[in-house]
Amino acid sequence: DSTALLFTLKVPGDVNGDAVVTCDDVAVVRAGLGRRRGQAGYSAAAGLNNDGIINVVDLGLVTQRLPTGTKC
Repeated sequence: DSTALLFTLKVPGDVNGDAVVTCDDVAVVRAGLGRRRGQAGYSAAAGLNNDGIINVVDLGLVTQRLPTGTKC
C-alpha cells in the first residue's frame, strides 16, 4: 500500500499559476482592477491581499515581484 502526496508551490505574485511572475500576471490584475468579490470579472487569484477587491495594492504586490528591469 502506497500513499501519494501532491505538493503545490505557490510563487508570490504569480497570478496565472505558471510558477513565474511576468507581465502576464500584471495583465490579469490590471484587467480586474476595481472588481469586488462576487462581481463578474473578479479573480480571486488577482486579489493577492485577500481583501475582496482588486486594486492598486494588488497591482503593487505583483509588480514588486517582477524580475529586476522588467517593464510591462
